[in-house]
Amino acid sequence: MNQLLNVSRGRQLKLTANDKPASGVITGSKAGGLYVFVEVETEAEIPAGAHLKVPDVAEAGGCGLARPITVNGRVRVVLEISTTFIDTSTTGK
Repeated sequence: MNQLLNVSRGRQLKLTANDKPASGVITGSKAGGLYVFVEVETEAEIPAGAHLKVPDVAEAGGCGLARPITVNGRVRVVLEISTTFIDTSTTGK
């Protein structure tokens, strides 16, 4: 891993859903114990139950299963990322 992820609102984030590349904009993040829950909005189609990953932190492995919701034609998913890979000073900002 080269650097910690900045999870501030408005930042771009590359992700995969079932190994299919996508990208989106972070709409929020919240600390939850050993994980940070990062909400991302994308135009990509993400099926329910898709395995989510963040290529920039491949060491993290999976980042949860998708439970997509559609808001104004865009899809929102929440990724669970270990705090080991997050710049925690950017959480909730």
